[in-house]
Amino acid sequence: MISKKNERKVWARIKQMAEEGLARYPQSLAEDYELLKQPDLTFNERNCTLFRSGEKEILVFLIEMADYVQNLLSMKFKDAKKHTQSLPAKMDSCRDYLQNFCIRLLANE
Repeated sequence: MISKKNERKVWARIKQMAEEGLARYPQSLAEDYELLKQPDLTFNERNCTLFRSGEKEILVFLIEMADYVQNLLSMKFKDAKKHTQSLPAKMDSCRDYLQNFCIRLLANE
């Protein structure tokens, strides 16, 4: 059943899985960025680091998105609607989901 409660559970699980995935990497995303600044990386080292950092960026985004949605779903309808009017740039691709799904869940309460 679609509900605010279930949506919160889903995002809590997504966050947990993303945090577990991120914890499996021995280096941080910041360390990958530093490594990519090194001019003496081989082609393969560079590509592997780019691939790995891309995976980490996705996991970090999912963690941040989970926090954002959890916060949004704890707001009153009016506050949440206003909050989604000025989304962080990295979450702009999720605007439809936030405004047309999450906000509607709050409106139907």
